[in-house]
Amino acid sequence: MTSSAARSQRNEDEDVKKDYYTVCMRGEVFHLSDSQISFDSPNYFTTCFQSGFSEARSRILRLDRYPVLFAIIVDYLSGYPILPLSTRAIPTTMDMRTALRFLLADAQFYELQGLCNFLTLPTPAIDLSWAGFAGEFVNLRDVLNDTLPEGVVKNEDGSVVRAGSNLLVFAHARNMVLRLVVLHQTRRSHSWP
Repeated sequence: MTSSAARSQRNEDEDVKKDYYTVCMRGEVFHLSDSQISFDSPNYFTTCFQSGFSEARSRILRLDRYPVLFAIIVDYLSGYPILPLSTRAIPTTMDMRTALRFLLADAQFYELQGLCNFLTLPTPAIDLSWAGFAGEFVNLRDVLNDTLPEGVVKNEDGSVVRAGSNLLVFAHARNMVLRLVVLHQTRRSHSWP
């Protein structure tokens, strides 16, 4: 390689370092753009790279997670649909059920709430608009925290609907402990002679 070609390569490498964040996982290196780490934010990556942590200065993050599953997460962060998963996309040591369980664990670790919802919220198999339903689910946690996805609103009566159509949206909860408190008022009628 000539010295000018070597300089050009070094300049290109420096530009990549400025434009991308590096995530090293069990010997595999991934480069993430700003738009990728900001996708589904706030998340673990925005916390690490856009804060006062040492990773923000070095732009390098080292983790001990499955790189094959992280490649799927990188696709998600790039805006690609990742489900249904192909058996070729998962680690050879895992069956599909285990891979989905581990992918959810990684989504929780990286604080990717949109991906967690995507992996856990059911999708109706039929069109339910005839019955007054929007045919989509939101996480009950999002309803309670008033962090509903775009296009979904909570009415004053507490119902959750699709904005514009006013069709009801299902609230879904999984592995969540709820405490219900019922206040019971009794009315006693007294009849006086």
